Amino acid sequence: MLRAIVVDDEPYICQMISAMVQWEEFGIELAGLASDGLDVWECIQTERPDIVITDIRMPGIDGLELIRRSRALYQEHPVHFVVISGFDCFSYAQTAIKYGVSDYILKPINQKELQSVLRKIVEEQRTVQEEQEARTQLLEDMHDAKRKLKEEFLRKLVLPPGRREGHLAPEKAEGFSVLLDGEFRVLHVLLDVQEEGVVAVYRENCMKCVCEKIRQAAEPLCSSVEQVRGELFLLHYPAQEWMRIEAALQDTLHQVRMN
Repeated sequence: MLRAIVVDDEPYICQMISAMVQWEEFGIELAGLASDGLDVWECIQTERPDIVITDIRMPGIDGLELIRRSRALYQEHPVHFVVISGFDCFSYAQTAIKYGVSDYILKPINQKELQSVLRKIVEEQRTVQEEQEARTQLLEDMHDAKRKLKEEFLRKLVLPPGRREGHLAPEKAEGFSVLLDGEFRVLHVLLDVQEEGVVAVYRENCMKCVCEKIRQAAEPLCSSVEQVRGELFLLHYPAQEWMRIEAALQDTLHQVRMN
């Protein structure tokens, strides 16, 4: 639900505007009424309304200065301003348009005109929200598709039976250039323990612990570290980083042995 504030230096005008609209039917919550420009500026900063219906001339700061400050502060999510004035003055309207107000209404206020303006703002805001949600969903879908595509690619690279090397034919590699910058190495983790007398659960826990330590050591230096299967890792890294990666892995394995 959108939130609105009504501002006029004459309190009865604020009361009249609040009575002209069935706010909930428009999907709007009337968050407050104000008669002083400084008070409403503080209210805008604390309440973050979506709509401000404001007079031009008010004590403290006038409506145009209120709009200017708000535009400067909230550039990414601007407030919708509806200017209400008793002055049919072109310079006021021109300045209001410059600041990007949603509409400019002359007093005496016509109820249907006000409702029409609010309805337009609500529709615009709904469209913006739907576009934002669609954009967010698209980015999530793209990220998910890329992740699945990468996982499938890595499985085919590492796991096909009979393949000992991670080289792809050109037609297989097409479309994966983003993944192929740098080098790949397969890391196979084996526990150097005797099978007899080793409890399976203990062995499994040890393997998980060792694999996690290897991942933590390799990830800061690699472009990606994929645990393709239990004890099998695929490291993707810049060529110049291999010596540092190898040293980090050796140090990690040394610490595991000491523990």
